[in-house]
Order: sequence, then C-alpha cells, then structure tokens
Amino acid sequence: MKEYFINRREKFIATLPNGCVALLFSGVKKNMSNDLDYPFVVDKNFYYLTGLEEDKLIYMLIKGNDFYKEFLFTEERSKEKELWIGPRMKRHDILEISGLENVYSLNDFDRVLGSYLKSDTQGVFDAIYLNLPKTVDPFNKKVDEYYANKLKEEYPNIYFRSLYNNVCNLRLIKDKLEIENICKAISITKQGICEMMKNAKNCNYEYEVESFYVWTLKQHNTIESFKTICASGVNATILHYEDNNSAFLDDTLILCDLGSLKNNYASDISRTFPKYGKFTDMQKKIYQIVLNCNKEMIKKLKDGYSRREYEEEAANLLAKGLIELGIIKEFDEVFKYYYHSVGHMLGLDVHDVGKFDEFKAGMVVTCEPGLYIPELNIGIRIEDDILITKDGSINLSKDIIKEIDEIEEFMTNC
Repeated sequence: MKEYFINRREKFIATLPNGCVALLFSGVKKNMSNDLDYPFVVDKNFYYLTGLEEDKLIYMLIKGNDFYKEFLFTEERSKEKELWIGPRMKRHDILEISGLENVYSLNDFDRVLGSYLKSDTQGVFDAIYLNLPKTVDPFNKKVDEYYANKLKEEYPNIYFRSLYNNVCNLRLIKDKLEIENICKAISITKQGICEMMKNAKNCNYEYEVESFYVWTLKQHNTIESFKTICASGVNATILHYEDNNSAFLDDTLILCDLGSLKNNYASDISRTFPKYGKFTDMQKKIYQIVLNCNKEMIKKLKDGYSRREYEEEAANLLAKGLIELGIIKEFDEVFKYYYHSVGHMLGLDVHDVGKFDEFKAGMVVTCEPGLYIPELNIGIRIEDDILITKDGSINLSKDIIKEIDEIEEFMTNC
C-alpha cells in the first residue's frame, strides 16, 4: 500500500520549485467541552500524501537543487498518557503505511527545520509552502495558519506560498486504491439502503428509518460520510434537511441522501422510495422524469465532456419532462423545482476538491438530478457515483436499485 503514497508524493514534489520547504500538518483534536474532544478528522491533503491518520503529525519536505529529503515528526506520548488513551504509532508502522523513513520527535521539528533554513551549506531555501486554502475561517483557524504566523516572525526574509492547489489538483484523478475504497464505501451504503427499504413500512418517524442505515454502518465499523438525510413528504423539498424527526404521512415518499467512509473515502448516494412500497401515479410520473435524466446524463459522461454541458443538458431534460406533464410551461420555470448542480467531485471529501471545466478519465463524480415540488409534497433525488473513463463512464453504484418496478418488487417481497 505504501507504494501508492510514495507515488503520490513524487508527483507532488514535482510540482514544487527547487529551493523550498513544504510543510503539511495532520491537524489537532478540537475540544467540544471541558475534557471532551470531537472525534479527530485528519487533514485530507496530509492523508492523501502519507496515508497516516493520527493527530499532531508534521510532514516536511526539503527540496534543493539536486536533492530532496522527507521527514515525519510525531508526538512522543508519556507512559501515563498511554494508559489513558493508548500508544502512538510506531516507526515501523509509519514506514509500512507511508514509506517515510526519517521519523523524528515533534520536539525536534524547530531544530531540523532551522538546520536547513539557517545553514549556508545546505543550499538556498527561500520559500516555505504551507497547506493554506484560499478562504480562511477566523473562528476555525488551522494549525497551518498558526505556523505560518510563527515562521514569518522567525524567518522574515523567506516567502510563504500555498501548496493547497498543488495537492488538490492531484486529487482530481483517482488511482486504483482510491477507486477501490470508494467502491467499498458504496457497497456498505447499498446494504444500508436495503435495510431502510426493508423496514420502512413498520416505522412511524423518519429517524426510525435512518436508524437502520446507521446500524448497518456500525456492523462495518465505519461512519457516515456526512449527516444522513432521511426526508419524507414536503421535507424532501429541503435540500439539506437533517432533522429527520417528522412523522410519516400516508402515501409518502422517503428521500434518502447518505454515504459512508472506507479508509477516509466517501460514497454519496441518493435514493427515493415509497414508505409502503408502492408509488402513486403522480409520484411515478415525476420519479420517471428524474430517473430518465439520471440515466441519460450518466451515458453522456466521458473524458472531455464539458461541465457546462453537463449542467445545461440535465436542466433541459428535467424541464422537458415537467412541460410534458403540464407542471411548467417555459424552460426557465424548471429552476423553481430544481435548484442545485447535477453533480460534484467525490473522493476524500464528499464534495471533493479541485477545479475543472471538463471531465477527465480517472475522475469520480456524482450524477444527482432532482425535482422538488412542495405543493405536491414530493421531493425526488436519484444520485449515483460515476467513474469517468476515456470511452465513457462506469456507474460504481449500479447495483443499488432505482427502477420503479425493482423498488416496488423489493419492498413487496422483503
């Protein structure tokens, strides 16, 4: 596995100029209240390059004119602290996962960094690259920002640059290991959706249906990739409805937007199904419009396909269906009932990073058209996770049922 992370770092190092230092931080635990912390979430760029998930780790790259050297700094934990929260990763484990050989104590970080920045024998290092995104949240400052301010005071003649886009651009194209992890996350999500469909008819509240999904994830020792949406009736017309606490009405549809994580890689799937296993006639008609759009747009996805076309053609298909059904008269009216993008990047983040104008082979994206008609108490979204190839696309979530007859048959027989 370490070969994947070594290869990613080699590509990353090639994007940087000679005579620079690059620093990435895994992050620190955030305090919730008193002595209670939030669950730790590793910085995704750090994880992408190292495969390591512990807090208080620093990856340092020294790139000279004719050499580069990599270091990892890790916190030393006292025996007493180990009794409370366990030991840190050992050097052997770090090497086995990441391929990083030069492992030092966090206490040595300032000394090792200074030995390069202050030495005339090591060459000239005039820039430090940090993992700084374009937008900074003053209420949620990253450890990178802390070190940026600290190092600016200590080394006022050195330039500071952001490496954020260098890594994000690499993350656009997924390697074999990444695709495997996304597929595993999708498989877990499929099982959770099946459990929801099986048990929906016996539930009275949205959160009861949601519980079957969360239970499934626990069976696989994983967590949600984002807060599960389990919305019925008019609640399904709210894109990020997360309360999941309403009682079910008769003949209601349940819209579920959910995902899971596998080795930090996310699935993101939406399915809509009738609580009692049978669609009404109007629900079928609107569902079919969304399903047709979903299937047609997946067919169009391929290397070189324009992102602008992706959005425009999806809106056209949804508008055409609503016009034929008599719900709208003009194309522009579709945006009253469809008010989000048809898809986004998927990977280490549910809405993964990296800017692009057209699709490239190796990208994983979502295809998620939807229609939201509050006056009919109908909200429908159908979302699949798609791998772009040179010749077309592969629907990684094709095994999660979405045809009307498949859903009705499954829910009737389970």
